[in-house]
This record gives sequence, C-alpha cells and structure tokens, in this order.
Amino acid sequence: MAQHRKRGGLTLEQIAESTKISLRFLRAIESEDYAKLPGGIFTRSYIRQYAAAIGFDEEELLGRYNEQVGSPERPPSD
Repeated sequence: MAQHRKRGGLTLEQIAESTKISLRFLRAIESEDYAKLPGGIFTRSYIRQYAAAIGFDEEELLGRYNEQVGSPERPPSD
C-alpha cells in the first residue's frame, strides 16, 4: 500500500489531514496490522477512506482485511 501511495505522490500526513484519520491508524492499515485499528464499522470505514485517498480499489483492500480477520457474517438475503 505504501508504494501505491508514494507513486501517487501522497504522504500519510496529507491523507490524515484530508480524512481526519490518525497517523497511527493509517500506518496500521498500510502495514496490514489491523489489530491496531478501533474495530467494527470504524475499521471498515477507515480502510475505505484510505483506499479512496490513494486511488486504490476499496473492495480489494477490504478483501485483504477480510482474509486476515475473517469476513463479517451477513444475514442471508431472501
């Protein structure tokens, strides 16, 4: 992720400023250290915002997160 961000000419500080996500959480996302994130809907929101900020596919990044921590259970649709 960091390489993708750097190719776009962005710093973590710029992303933190635009998204209001702390540098600590942004570093955790880049290093895929998801245990350091707040959890629940906040984690998914932060991942989506980070992906959008660096021009990366949100679903792909969420897929990586889901692989590591397990995807959330969803009720069956009728």
